[in-house]
Amino acid sequence: MIDAPAIPGGRAIALCNEDGEMLPMQLRAVVENAVGEFGTITVTFSIDGEQVRFEQP
Repeated sequence: MIDAPAIPGGRAIALCNEDGEMLPMQLRAVVENAVGEFGTITVTFSIDGEQVRFEQP
């Protein structure tokens, strides 16, 4: 959870690094809960090839 003054309630879910800084290029985080199941969070990133990119292993 991060402070997000532009969001109603002032809080939002985002992935952060070990220093607590939000990872770049996040577009949205969707939380889903179903009765009797574990909740899931799906985070969508924009891939710009610089801040977020795919690399060959």
